[in-house]
Amino acid sequence: MTRQIEHISIRSVAPISAAIFFILSCFTVASSYLLARSAPGRITSFELHGPIDLSFPGMPDLYILFLYPFLSAVVGAIGAAILAFLYNFLTRFLGPIRVRLSD
Repeated sequence: MTRQIEHISIRSVAPISAAIFFILSCFTVASSYLLARSAPGRITSFELHGPIDLSFPGMPDLYILFLYPFLSAVVGAIGAAILAFLYNFLTRFLGPIRVRLSD
């Protein structure tokens, strides 16, 4: 049986994407912080990579580390909303994605 994805609801995809980006960036912040704290000597550079790349000349303040997951969630939701809008716009001209499902 072949089904088609004709429309993607922005209101349904944005919160899911925000939650995924929030969880992934929490792991990024936690692992980066733990690795930086376990390094011997002085920290001369600290970087967070994700939907938003941040670089610091030393260890950043804790409030920046706590805000990073929220910033990533906002950027993830905006990115997902833009992609859903583009998909919905392009399906008018190119046709929807066809998915084959089995019983």
